[in-house]
Amino acid sequence: MATTLCWDLGPCSTTERHPMFTFRDLNKQLTVSSLGLSLFGLLTLNVAAQVPTQSVADDGPAQVTFHLGFVSSNDPVKLIGVILGDKEVPLDTPVSVSGQWLRTLSIVVQNVSPKPVICGNVTLLYYSETGNSTSKQPTLGSSISSGRLPAHWYMQKDGTERPHGTEAQEPEINVLPGASMTFMHRGINYAAADQSQAAAYKLAGHSIQIKIILDQFYFGDGDWWLEGTFYSPADPPTVWKKMTPAEFFGSTPPANR
Repeated sequence: MATTLCWDLGPCSTTERHPMFTFRDLNKQLTVSSLGLSLFGLLTLNVAAQVPTQSVADDGPAQVTFHLGFVSSNDPVKLIGVILGDKEVPLDTPVSVSGQWLRTLSIVVQNVSPKPVICGNVTLLYYSETGNSTSKQPTLGSSISSGRLPAHWYMQKDGTERPHGTEAQEPEINVLPGASMTFMHRGINYAAADQSQAAAYKLAGHSIQIKIILDQFYFGDGDWWLEGTFYSPADPPTVWKKMTPAEFFGSTPPANR
């Protein structure tokens, strides 16, 4: 389980990028011009603007509201639970938190596709009640992953492979159709959870909004789903070829909708 952190300071343009490097949320406002390659391509920005700071302790009492990002009937995975500590919390409802609460967050996702999931990534977007992803109201994003990236992920357009990093040593998973997987901070990732929590307090003060995005998932047959779009592995220079939901699901529609 790996965790990464980034800031987004509002809309700007990109030229060419791997399809992995996208966010689709916050009214399509989150696009970037400076990309840093990290696990699953989470976006890391060169921050020039000063992030606004709220005078709130990093582990003091606060209200947190969880929201779910875009969902469609063709999604191969679905959110089935948000848990803080040992309690399930409802979406779109403020809940009281204190202490190192982000360490205890669990995001439970069900595989509703006909294929096993071998790797997945959930993105959390933190913002204030009035946040609009501008330089005055930036959005903070962190990412929690599970599983190991497939070998084809390293393939580049020229046929060479990008260097393998620590993500290549992540534990393998095989989440069968209908089964669930849990995304959470574990052990060595507590530092990243604490960093995200401290930044969220500085950004949003006593009222933190968190949008959950089921970002991208890889499947046992090599297919990849990224924020609503399906891809199948292809030879260079294409590398990834778009496919339709019908091509991905075949005769088996998404289950348990």
